[in-house]
Amino acid sequence: SSGINAEYGEGTFKKRFNGHESSFRLEKYKGATKLSEKIWSLKERGQDYRVSWSIVRRGHPYRNGQKNCDLCTSEKLEILLRSHDPHLLNSRSEMLAKCRHKRKFLL
Repeated sequence: SSGINAEYGEGTFKKRFNGHESSFRLEKYKGATKLSEKIWSLKERGQDYRVSWSIVRRGHPYRNGQKNCDLCTSEKLEILLRSHDPHLLNSRSEMLAKCRHKRKFLL
């Protein structure tokens, strides 16, 4: 089975990758992301799967005072460009979500 997950995040790829790998291995994290839900669904049905990663676009993390977050804008653009793909795991609700990167600058 296949699926595409557009994800743009702060921090190193290695840190995000390790988080995803944990959610694939540890059942307590099986609902952590849409991707982990998909992996666990395949596991429960006894289906083989292979996850491959690629960098589609690079963005800059939000900096205090900026109007927009480059990471969130890039992620939303990628979801929009791939919205016709039936394998896309991202949901439309992600298009309306507020930037999660700005939170660390709130008092």
